[in-house]
Amino acid sequence: MSDRNEQRRRQTAEHLLHQTTAPQGGSLLNFSVPTEIVELPSGGKLYPVGHPLHGKKEVEIRHMTAKEEDILASQALLKRGIAIDRMLQNIIMENVDVADLLIGDRNALMVSVRITGYGSEYTSEATCPECTARSRHTFNLSDLEIAPLKIDPV
Repeated sequence: MSDRNEQRRRQTAEHLLHQTTAPQGGSLLNFSVPTEIVELPSGGKLYPVGHPLHGKKEVEIRHMTAKEEDILASQALLKRGIAIDRMLQNIIMENVDVADLLIGDRNALMVSVRITGYGSEYTSEATCPECTARSRHTFNLSDLEIAPLKIDPV
């Protein structure tokens, strides 16, 4: 790090230490996280009346931050099998219980979260159990077409 950058970093840290009032917005670490609109494959058609997603064709999510990465890396949450649910609950802007999400809508959200957090390239590697040959393929998740529900529920 250059001396100028180091000096600027120290001045900013010193300023924050001695700041007696929070900046407008109420927090020293106030920043806005970009959001994304995700189309729900169900179109909200299969959620019961009164459910927050009933009749909603899309949902707004926040991009992943270090907080969500920490959730996904939490050994305690992973052991309990709730890390992904907790991460999804954090990024969905609507007041929705992730346990009530339809699997297709949940999958669409997961793909969008993966793209916004880590990019659209997803590399997979597999080993053939017969010949032990390894194959590697990179998928572009942005190319995935999320198929919408084509029939109305009865």
